[in-house]
This record gives sequence, C-alpha cells and structure tokens, in this order.
Amino acid sequence: MSEHTKTPYPEVFEDELTITSFLFGGWSWRASKFMIWRIFYDRSLKKYVSAKAGIWKSFGVKEADAAELAFIGDYTGELFKRIGDKLEDKITRARTENTAVLLDYEPLVVLAEMLSDPEFTDRRKERRGAIGGGPQVTKVYPFLRTMSYAVEWDVGGKFVYVLKGRVISDFELFTVPGLNPFDGSVRKPVKEADKDAVPVIGYSHYEE
Repeated sequence: MSEHTKTPYPEVFEDELTITSFLFGGWSWRASKFMIWRIFYDRSLKKYVSAKAGIWKSFGVKEADAAELAFIGDYTGELFKRIGDKLEDKITRARTENTAVLLDYEPLVVLAEMLSDPEFTDRRKERRGAIGGGPQVTKVYPFLRTMSYAVEWDVGGKFVYVLKGRVISDFELFTVPGLNPFDGSVRKPVKEADKDAVPVIGYSHYEE
C-alpha cells in the first residue's frame, strides 16, 4: 500500500471496522431452509468473519431448536430483551416439548414499538434517539422470489405507507400489499385502514 492510500489514523479506522457489521441471509438450497449469518470484524484476525445466526443459549433451548434471529445496529440489547419477553410462552413450550422456537411477526412487532417510542427516537431524550422512521419489511422465498411490503405508519399524526424506508406520496400508485407492523395484518394497498385486513399472526414463516 502506498503512502498516499494509507489512512492517517489506523487506530480510528480499526475502531470503525469493529462497530461495522452486516447481515446476510436467504434460502439455502443445500440445507433446504432459510439461513442467516452475521458478518463482523474480528480484531484478533484483522479481517471480517461470519457466524451463523440463531439464539438458543439465552432462551434455554438446544442449538437445533434455536430461534432464527439476528440483530445489528443500535439498542440491540433492549430489542433482544423485549423479543424474549414477547416469545416467553413459545420459549417455555419449546423447552417443555423439545421443539424449535418458531417465529411469527413478534420481532417486527417489537421493532415497530421501539421505532414509535420517543424514548428511542427523540434525540432530546437520554438515549439520544438513534433510530426512527417506519420499518422496512421484505419477505424472502425460495426460487429467488422476494416480496416487499408497504408498511402502515404514522408520520406527524398522518397515516402513510412506507416502502423500503420511503414515505409513499398521496399521488403514487403501488401494487405491493400493505402491512400493519403492530399486529401482522396484511391488506390490499389503500390509503387508509379498511375492512379487508387479513390477520396473519399465528402462521410461522416455516409454514408458508
């Protein structure tokens, strides 16, 4: 590496690497199931490494029965605690029956609750509001198929749809389904809540 391309503050650069991580996931044809990995920087190896995601020790279940979850970003400790509370009954059942911890929309519900809580979004609060905005939701299916959802959200007291992090304007047309992140109900795309909501809570992504 030439002198012109070397960073003047290598220790700062390495610190930034250690707090930079990624999630990589999708359908594995080899394993015939959905899988997800966390990619992070290992300071001792001085390179990025990967680790298969899944939570079992903290939930008191076997590794084979792990909940397929992975977190990166801000407030992950609080997110994990709240998801654990939300999954308490399922975790107890998994321990008793030696079965996997299957997920519905509990992680999304918890994320939506935190994204709408001023404690985590208001920069004037003690936690400095490091997160905010509507959640981005995309389902990944086998056969290279994905489906993004227009998330129902509230911005300044106004009902809106948020698609891939962007608020959809009133004049825009879209064909993807709408999703209420607080209860998992899916509806045809409209500009206000209607009677066509289809409740989907209770269906695991393993059963789709």
